[in-house]
Amino acid sequence: MSLTEHLSELVGKPVAAFDGRAPFDLRAKVPRLSIDWDSHVDGLGMSDLVGELLRRPDVASVEGLVFGVWDFISAADASAIVAPLCAAKDRLPALRAIFLGDILESEQELAWIKQGDVAPLFAAFPKLTELRVRGSAGLRLAPLG
Repeated sequence: MSLTEHLSELVGKPVAAFDGRAPFDLRAKVPRLSIDWDSHVDGLGMSDLVGELLRRPDVASVEGLVFGVWDFISAADASAIVAPLCAAKDRLPALRAIFLGDILESEQELAWIKQGDVAPLFAAFPKLTELRVRGSAGLRLAPLG
């Protein structure tokens, strides 16, 4: 994983930017969901992108997901991604690889990437064999206590 280039391949498929508007073949490519500054200013967030992805008729074929910047201001942790994914587990039966934090140094300070509890992903997605995480602030792989 490079800090100067986005991931180009996951689960043997090319990774491509997913904006929710342009046509996207979920069977042939792995979507990379990321919020840029202009989207943020327009009031669009990661939940909007995830919602657009989940509305696609071929979403059940998704084997991999890549997440870039999900927040600019509030320093929200990855629960902004983990919770909606887990809630939609029945729509993503083939999911086997996730990368949380495909964020470059030029996009966001790496120390600002907050992860949180990613353990629910393992229970929600039994086919998950690969979980990549960049940023470790608050990272938990098991419940506290």
